[in-house]
Amino acid sequence: MTPNKLLLFICLFFSLFHLECDAQTRSRAEKYRTIDRCRIQCVYEHYVYDPVLDRSQIEDELLEIGHTKSRYCIYARYQRDSVMAKDYPDGLPFEEFRKVGARYGRMSLDEMIKDKAKNTITSFEHILMDHYIFEEPTPDFNWSLSDETEEICKYNCKKATTSFRGRKWTAWYTEEIPITDGPWKFGGLPGLILKVEDDKKEHIMEALQVRKHDSDISYFIRSFLIKTDREKYNEMYKEFRTNAGSFLSGSPNMPKKADGSPAIGNKRLFFNPLELE
Repeated sequence: MTPNKLLLFICLFFSLFHLECDAQTRSRAEKYRTIDRCRIQCVYEHYVYDPVLDRSQIEDELLEIGHTKSRYCIYARYQRDSVMAKDYPDGLPFEEFRKVGARYGRMSLDEMIKDKAKNTITSFEHILMDHYIFEEPTPDFNWSLSDETEEICKYNCKKATTSFRGRKWTAWYTEEIPITDGPWKFGGLPGLILKVEDDKKEHIMEALQVRKHDSDISYFIRSFLIKTDREKYNEMYKEFRTNAGSFLSGSPNMPKKADGSPAIGNKRLFFNPLELE
């Protein structure tokens, strides 16, 4: 074998080896990365109203608060991830992973990681089979404080208001838990936010349970992530939810009926984002 043919053979071998490894990686469920130790968990009920469809949805969401990082996700995702991390530490075939995940129902919100040391929020989101990641600086909410009080989950809470990305918000926080955090991206108050709602009451996030907890805070390490930014992702997600058929036209991700025709027409899905701008 000539040196050139030998070099070509070696390059071809490693190329095929890389593709095979990549295929095996993609065929298995992602593993988990521990980022902090949880000390407090707060379960929130998130009510959302879509005025266009005149429909509402309710989902339980979870905030895990560590020493320097926190994680916010759908509560069902936390339950699934706990089972996966304990029972399948090395992952499992994709179809089996889907079966395990199906036990916990739909999950509209992926997850976000708040990093106090870096002052950033990293969001992991998806549209069908495409997974996205984007990072942004921790927002400055510029809260206006009030002396009004309300009791939530047996904690005495104080009122604060702000305007943020197209909505006017009212929050109730407790200084009995002096942690600057809250549901979703909210934070920046001298205590844990236990309730927040917009002035139209289209979004209401209220704590159902606050509990001390001692466990690892971990998140999904996905095998393939598309890097984007908040504005681009929100624009894509809006297009998908308000005009799903057109968004998926020609895409291999378009769900199909038994006869091969598109399963999603040009219709509007349930949609009312937290951020309007």
